[in-house]
Amino acid sequence: MVKLLFISAFALLAIYGHAQTITTRYESSSALTLSQLWDIDIKCEGGCLNTYFLSFKIFDNKGIALLESKTRTFNINSNDYSVIEDQANNSPHYFNFINKDWKIKCERSGNIIPSGNYTITYYLYQTTPGCNWTGVLASQFTIPLFIQYFNSLDLVFPFNGDTIFETNPVFKWLPLIPGFIKGNSSIQYLVSIYEIFPGQIMEQSIVFNPTIFKETLKDCILEYPVYAKKTEPGKTYAWQVKAILDGEIAAVSEVWTFTVFKSSSEEYFDNEYKVFLSLFDEPSADKWTRTGDGFLYFTIESEKNSSKKAEFVIYDNDANNRIVADGVKRTLTVNYGKNLYSLPTNNLEKGRKYLLEIKADGNKKYLNFIVE
Repeated sequence: MVKLLFISAFALLAIYGHAQTITTRYESSSALTLSQLWDIDIKCEGGCLNTYFLSFKIFDNKGIALLESKTRTFNINSNDYSVIEDQANNSPHYFNFINKDWKIKCERSGNIIPSGNYTITYYLYQTTPGCNWTGVLASQFTIPLFIQYFNSLDLVFPFNGDTIFETNPVFKWLPLIPGFIKGNSSIQYLVSIYEIFPGQIMEQSIVFNPTIFKETLKDCILEYPVYAKKTEPGKTYAWQVKAILDGEIAAVSEVWTFTVFKSSSEEYFDNEYKVFLSLFDEPSADKWTRTGDGFLYFTIESEKNSSKKAEFVIYDNDANNRIVADGVKRTLTVNYGKNLYSLPTNNLEKGRKYLLEIKADGNKKYLNFIVE
């Protein structure tokens, strides 16, 4: 488990003759994210009705500035003000990394603050509505923060930067040693997988991109499910695991990447003579059959004559595998003998790539085709 040693403080300040109490509400039992540093309260004794904006800077133990952040302008209309509860008015919160090395450490962990001895200084400015770049400094306060992780969460496979051949890979990581777990607490693991877009670095993908798949598990292994969005040949992905203890993040792994192998060339087959094609156990992104007469011809290998209502699904490969035809209740044409089928393709868009999935005898088979 991760142990987070946390030191917080409050400040009793004077703003134009009024005493102001500033308190933090960070959770000391979990990993701390940058956005949680805005979980603070302002208590105005005697009132301080006006327009303000807040900013803070993080410094390391040598006094070197690492990051600065600020809110939009907001109005304090009562004696109590919570920055988090009023995010609709004071956000988005602007973050500017001053130290590049520290930025990389934060982004690799999903903007969770790395271990270290820090000082955070908050600045409260009185200003005019909409102006959060200048104002009169009303007060400032400093908070020491010491974060130390006593255990790490280590990834195992796929190796960082590796090229794999499977589109449904197996992910593995080492268990978190439960040295600090007490009572009935249990650890779960949240696995998140992101696509890295061209021109991006891996740190950007986990901050800005949506996940293509995520799941919470008790075991330290994930077999990428067939129902999830497929990983695609030639594309690079990032993955990360977070340990969850009693609903809180206890540890975060590094971000690793992998690339799905893509063949240097694709093979195309023109089925001019109505050859009945065998199906594949897994989708093959390198082999494509062109249909030319409005039908796709294929055979299902089986000891018995398969049902005319064999289940099939057609996915649009050019539209993130969107389902375009579902043949659970649709009768397949059987005019050519035992287990020989033809499937009409007239309703599919010409020039697009599709994936046929057939379920027969409890197994799934696949065939890639292009409608000509």
